[in-house]
Formats: sequence, C-alpha cells, structure tokens
Amino acid sequence: APETSTGHPALLDPTVREAINWSIDEEELTEKILQGEGIAGSTIVPPALSSYHLEIPESERQGFDTERSRELLAESGWEDTNDNGTVDKDGEELELRLFVRSEDKDSVTAGQFIEDWFREAGIGLETKAISDTALTDAIYAADYDMFIWGWSSDPDPDFILSVLSCDQIMGWSDTFWCNDDYTRMYQEQKEQLDLDERAATIKEMQRIAYEENPYVVFY
Repeated sequence: APETSTGHPALLDPTVREAINWSIDEEELTEKILQGEGIAGSTIVPPALSSYHLEIPESERQGFDTERSRELLAESGWEDTNDNGTVDKDGEELELRLFVRSEDKDSVTAGQFIEDWFREAGIGLETKAISDTALTDAIYAADYDMFIWGWSSDPDPDFILSVLSCDQIMGWSDTFWCNDDYTRMYQEQKEQLDLDERAATIKEMQRIAYEENPYVVFY
C-alpha cells in the first residue's frame, strides 16, 4: 500500500463500515436509479451466478435502518455529544469525503441520496464529482474515504473475488482491505476441482466480505 493514506481512520473499524451499510437504502437506489430493473445488492458475487452466489438470509441482511446505524456508531464511540447533528469522538466530528464520477450521472444521483441518509445517521459527508482519471489517481494514492464505481463479474467468479485479495493491493484492489482468511480461501478455490467444495469456499469468502464491508454493493 502507499506509505501514506488520507483515508479517515474511522473507516478501518468494521463496525463503522457496517453502520455505513445500514445507513444506505439499496432498495431505494435500485428503484430510483435502475427504475427497478435490477436487484438490491448484497454480496460481491451477483445472483446471476446462481451456483456461487451466497444468498444472505433475511435475518442476517444489513438492510436500511438509521437507528441501527446510530447504535453501531455509538458502539464504536461515535455519538453526537454537542447536539449539532453530526456524531463525534474525542472532540472530532465524523466528516467523510465521497467521490462520485462526473462521467456517470447515476453515481452523482446516488451520492445525493447518500448525503441525505448520512445526515439522518449523523455522519458528515462532502460529495465531490471528479473524472474517472482523477478518481483512479486518488485510489492509487490512497487519497479518498469512499467512492462510487462499479465492478462486473465474468461467468466464473474468480476475477470478482480476486479484487479483494491481499495480493491485489496496488493491483486490482481499490479498497486496501486485506483479510488473511479470505485470501487463503481465494487460493483454495482456484485449486478445488469438486464444484460443490469450490462453491462452498466461495460462499464463505462472500460471507467474510459481507460482514467486513470493504464494499457496500448497491445493486
């Protein structure tokens, strides 16, 4: 990884990342941006890859619940102690930056929704539209808090799984998230010839990524 990162340290906390997921309404984004022509997002392997996609049970889904988001932030010590609407910790407000893509109006629209939802959850957000080139530069310089972009998957999930492996930092990885179990399983699934065994490994990888929230999958 780059020697320095300007990313907000709070984003290293998986509880804060989960709070962010709970404060985003994927159903609403699917309805408003895709006009309902899609499925609200969950794991990084899309439902179209039915043999490999992990279906998250309703009881374990991180849905849209601002109260739950605030509870998780409080668990990590972020609470609005001065009643200004933004949560704070040790005298610092939780203010994040979100880059959206000036070349993709859907990402700009999504950013506007997210600003409103974050405000309800007590998270400060500055949204900025930048070009894809500038965004790529920001990602490789680790000079961002969050951004909106998109991945698509090949018919085989190997590639989409690879982007979150530790080995891809400064390669395909754009989150700098690294989990040793996930990466070990990524290598395992490459070598598993039994389709059911491979699918089970891939589903376990999706569970790790879903619970750790390096990405929030919109749709």
